[in-house]
Amino acid sequence: MQKSHALRHSRESGNPMSSSDPDLPPNWRASTLGEEIALQYGKGLPAHARLPGSINVYGSNGVVGQHNAAAVKGPGIVVGRKGSVGEVAFSDSDFWPIDTTYYVENKRNHNWLFLYYLLSTAGLDALNSHSAVPGLNRESAYPIHCCIPPKPEQKKIAAVLWKVQRTIATQDRLIAATRDLKASAMQRLFTRGLRNEPLKDTEIGLIPRSWRFETLSNFAETTSGGTPNRSETKYYNGDILWVKSGELNDGYIEDTEEKITTEGLRHSSAKLFQPGTLLIAMYGATVGKTAILEVAAATNQAVCAIFTSPEKVDSEFLRYSLIYDRPELLSRRYGGAQPNISQTVIRNFTIRCPSLEEQRAIANALATIDRKLVHHRKKRAALNDLFQTLLHKLMTAELRVTHLDIDTREVAQPETREETT
Repeated sequence: MQKSHALRHSRESGNPMSSSDPDLPPNWRASTLGEEIALQYGKGLPAHARLPGSINVYGSNGVVGQHNAAAVKGPGIVVGRKGSVGEVAFSDSDFWPIDTTYYVENKRNHNWLFLYYLLSTAGLDALNSHSAVPGLNRESAYPIHCCIPPKPEQKKIAAVLWKVQRTIATQDRLIAATRDLKASAMQRLFTRGLRNEPLKDTEIGLIPRSWRFETLSNFAETTSGGTPNRSETKYYNGDILWVKSGELNDGYIEDTEEKITTEGLRHSSAKLFQPGTLLIAMYGATVGKTAILEVAAATNQAVCAIFTSPEKVDSEFLRYSLIYDRPELLSRRYGGAQPNISQTVIRNFTIRCPSLEEQRAIANALATIDRKLVHHRKKRAALNDLFQTLLHKLMTAELRVTHLDIDTREVAQPETREETT
C-alpha cells in the first residue's frame, strides 16, 4: 500500500459498536457518526472539463482521473454516494470529489487515517437507498454508533493498520513482479528453449531448430464431463469433487465449490478423473484457462479433460504451452455472445514440441516461478486476514495498543489538514 490517495479495502457490513457498550475503556466514548463527521456533497467535474494536472479526481469507486485544481484540501476521505455505495477512499493530498460522492468534514479534529478506518467498518455499503440507482443517504449514516478513543490512541491504531496495509502492498508488488517474470520467462522459453541452439523461422515465428510442431490429437485424447440433474437433490452434497469451468485458474485443483454423490456421477455424463489430469475450460468467462487435478474429481460439460501420452509429452509442459499460446487458441472460438472452444478445436490445436527432456526442464523452470507466486499470494491472504481481524478488534477496543511503543512518524502526514483548519 502506498501512503497516498489509494488506501482502500473491502468492509464487512454491519456495525458491532453500540452507544451503550458497557465494555468500553474508561477513556473511550460512545458516539454516532453524525456527531463526529459531516458528509458534504462532491462537485461535478465531467471528463471533458478536466485539465492536465496531478490532482486526483475521485468517483464513488476511487480515482477516476486527474485535474489541474483541487476542490478539497487534503488529507481527506471520499465516500461513494451513487454507484459504489459506501465505498471509502483516503487521499493524503488535495483532491476533487465528483458529484457521485461525499467528502468528509472532520468535525472533531480526529486523526484522518483513524477516521478512514472507522468509516471503513461502519457498514456504509449496507445503506443502499434501494432506488433504481443505488445511493447513500447521509441522514441514514449519521445515526450509526461508533466508539471513539482519545487522539493519541487513534494515531497508534491508525499506525498499526497502516503498517499492515503497507506490508500487504509490498506483497502486491511482489506478486506483480513475479507475474512479469513468468511472462518474460515463458516468452524466452517457448521461443528460444533452454539449449541455445540455432533458431528456424516458422509460420508462428522463430523456434529452436530441433523443435517440431504436433497436433494435440497426435499425443493426447480428450473428453468432457457432465452435470447431474439439478432437480435431484440426492445427486449433490456428496463426497466427489465436481469442477466447474469457473474454477480453472491456470493452477491446481485441490477442492471444489460443489460436490456430487456417487449416484449423481452414475446418472450423468460426469466422469471421475484421476489426479494429474489436465483440464481446460471450453465455455464461460474462463474459456481457455487450465488446471491440473491434485485430487480425483469429476467435471461439468464446460470442462475438457486432456489425457497425454507420457512418452510423447509432459502434461505440465502442455499446460504451460496452452497458457502461452492461449491467444491463438482463443482466436478459434465460435458462437454468439459467449464464444466457446470445443474438443475439436482443442484436438486440432498445434503445439510446439521440444524433446521430452527439454519439456520437463521448461516445465520445472516455470513451476519454480509459480511456486513463488503461490507463496506471495498465500502470504498476502494471511496478511489480509490479519488486517481484517485487527481492524475489528482495534475499532471495538477488544485489542488495545495504547501502551505499545509504536512509531507513528511514518504516518504523520495525514495530520497536516487538521492542523491547518
